[in-house]
Amino acid sequence: PGTTFSWTRAVVAGISNPAGSGTNNPNETLINTTNLPVGVTYVYTLMANGCVNTQNVLVTVNPRPTVMVSGNSTICSGMTTAGPPPLPGEHGTGGDSGFPTVIFTFTGSSPWNLSYTDGTSTYAMTGITANPLPVGVLPAVTTVYTATGLSDSQCTASSGGISGSAIVTVNPIPYVNAPADKVA
Repeated sequence: PGTTFSWTRAVVAGISNPAGSGTNNPNETLINTTNLPVGVTYVYTLMANGCVNTQNVLVTVNPRPTVMVSGNSTICSGMTTAGPPPLPGEHGTGGDSGFPTVIFTFTGSSPWNLSYTDGTSTYAMTGITANPLPVGVLPAVTTVYTATGLSDSQCTASSGGISGSAIVTVNPIPYVNAPADKVA
């Protein structure tokens, strides 16, 4: 007969799973509840030809990244600034030219890949190393910006790891409604 094996895994602080054991390969998803990598040791017991061998296998469980969106601001309709408005998805421009700024604050390991929406279009940014990340925007109407997806160098964010929003309120420009000049 061939080699048979079993495995055990103790409860580990920072991992939400209860202790586990079984035969064959483990088939479980470990959930890291911290902001740091957590080491989990599997103890394998192999048996063949009346001999027993025990081996430890260390698995590192990385935390899922998170993103928080913030940066509410108010501008006037038809606002202009020095220079052209930022391109959608362009980063590092927030605040540089007087544009309203949406702030994306990350946890996890850079580089990050982010997708966000203005309610009409979705934009993708990759290879992000700045944290927090300011993004300059210039909407024509009141707009709510939210993140829709995030990954870092290790994992993909869960939906619960994407939070917040930034609202850029666009107010109309006030006008004077004066009667026409009269010539006598």
